[in-house]
Amino acid sequence: MSQLSVTFSERFDAAPAAVFPYFAEHATFGAMAGGPLAAKIKFIRRIKDSRDAKRPDGEGSVRRIGYGPIAFEETVLTSTPG
Repeated sequence: MSQLSVTFSERFDAAPAAVFPYFAEHATFGAMAGGPLAAKIKFIRRIKDSRDAKRPDGEGSVRRIGYGPIAFEETVLTSTPG
């Protein structure tokens, strides 16, 4: 399977440290990206923990985004809070 890269840029009226957890943590990203229904039906879910037990959503973790065959897996390559 080929690897693809997706990059997006968005501005928020908040400090990076305040916004970072919403994108970095798989559960909160799912609720933010798809709303309460998406969070309830696991639109985004962690399928592999990072090597750091204190930060399971950190570097090396993998999350699945989507439903059934219309989904992709995202691997966290780097993660720098704030």
